[in-house]
Amino acid sequence: MKLSVIIPTKNRAVLLGKALESIINQSLNQNEFEVIVVDNGSTDNTKEIVKDFNIRIENLRYFYDATPGLHVGRHIGMKEAKSDILVYLDDDVELFSDHLQNVLISFEDQTVVLV
Repeated sequence: MKLSVIIPTKNRAVLLGKALESIINQSLNQNEFEVIVVDNGSTDNTKEIVKDFNIRIENLRYFYDATPGLHVGRHIGMKEAKSDILVYLDDDVELFSDHLQNVLISFEDQTVVLV
């Protein structure tokens, strides 16, 4: 696993679906990254949206924690990550198809510590 993509979310299932759709279209092979969705107490259909993407995103994992807060979600994602390179995304992003590939390329330079 080269990248861990971490997406905290709460009650934004429709937007999260669009973000996950953009992850499917990445040029980087799916076996090179994982996606961690951290649900911070959603009462909408967030869990079902993630479940629908399980068959389309190879390494998609879902975690629920009722504690609200962006940093709570980010910290859970960090603890669960299998990669040393953490890619934090908001739940409303739609990535260009080369986004994750470009993040990975940036870290080929050993002096880079943050992108």
